[in-house]
Amino acid sequence: MHTNKKGLLSICCLGYNHARFIPAAIEAMWKFNDPNIEIIAVDDGSSDASPELLQKLAEKSPVPMKLILQKNTGNVGKNFNTAFKQAEGEFVIFVSLDDMLYAPNITKHLQRMRQNDTLAFTGSSKNITIDANGNRGQEITLPLSSMKKVSLNDLLELEYNFGSFFIQNAIFRKDIVEQAGAFDEDMTGDDIVLRTKIFRYMLLNQEKDFAIVNDEFCLYRQHGANVHLNGPRQIKIVTEYLERYWPDRPAPSVLYDWAEGILNNEPYAKIWDIFALNKRAASLLASKRIQRVLIKRIQKETSPWRFIYKKEKIHNTRTITLFSCFRFTYKHKR
Repeated sequence: MHTNKKGLLSICCLGYNHARFIPAAIEAMWKFNDPNIEIIAVDDGSSDASPELLQKLAEKSPVPMKLILQKNTGNVGKNFNTAFKQAEGEFVIFVSLDDMLYAPNITKHLQRMRQNDTLAFTGSSKNITIDANGNRGQEITLPLSSMKKVSLNDLLELEYNFGSFFIQNAIFRKDIVEQAGAFDEDMTGDDIVLRTKIFRYMLLNQEKDFAIVNDEFCLYRQHGANVHLNGPRQIKIVTEYLERYWPDRPAPSVLYDWAEGILNNEPYAKIWDIFALNKRAASLLASKRIQRVLIKRIQKETSPWRFIYKKEKIHNTRTITLFSCFRFTYKHKR
C-alpha cells in the first residue's frame, strides 16, 4: 500500500465495456481544477474499445493517471482493491466509469475534509441520474435523505435494509478504508460491504466523525447494462451480505419485496436457481408469501399435466422435465 500524500484525492474507477461513457467520465475528473488529484483506472478485460480509449486519455490527462488493464475477473470488490492499492492519496473516491463525478460539490467538501482531520468520510444523500446520452433524469430518493440527524447505528440499520448512500457519492479518508479492511474479495457485493465495514470499525474505535450532506457528488448513469437491473445478482449480493454481516437477524422485508418481483418477472426456468444461491436465499422458500407467489407462477406457467412431466426432442437429444424445474437430457441412439 502506498504512503498517503497529504491532501491528495485518489479517484479509483472501474470499467467493463464502458467505451461509450469513458470519455465523459474521465473528462469530468479533469474538471476538478485541483493540483492534488490522481486517477487510477482499472479496465476489467473489456471486449470493446475501452482499453484503447483509456490509454489515449491517460496520455493526454492533465492530472496523473494510472491505468491497469487486466483479464476479466467480474469481481468488483477485488478490482476496487486493485485500484485502491495503487492510491497515494489521503482521500479516496470509488466510482464506475459509466458514471460522472460532479467536481464542484466534491471540491467543496474535499476542502472541508482537508481542514478537519476528524472527518472519516463525507457522504451525500442526493442521487441524481443521467441517461445514456448524459441528460439529467430523476433523483433517486433513499431513506437517508429524509433523516435530519444520523448516527452510525442509523447508517448500519439502513445497510441492513440494503443501502444508506451510494458509494460513488462519498469521499473517504484512505486510512479509514485501510483500517476497516477495504473490500471483501470473496463476495459478490462491493459498496454495501465496504460501508458496513467502515461504520462498524468507526463504532468500535470512536476516533472519527462523519458528515452527511445533500449535494450530489456523482451523476449516476442509467442504461441497459446497469448491475441493479440484474435481479438474481442483486438477490445474491444481499443474501451473501446478510449471511456474513447480519447472521443473527431475520431477513428484512425488503428482501421479500425484491424476491417477489423477481419471481414474477424472471423467466420461469431461471427462478428456481435463486433459491440455490446460498442458505439465506434458500430460506426464502419457508416464507408463506414466497410460497404463494410460486404457486401462482406454477399455475400460470403450466397446465397440471405439463407441470408434472414434459418431454421434448431436438434431433437425437431428448429432454425430460419434471415439475417444471428438474431437467434430464440424454442422447437417443438409433
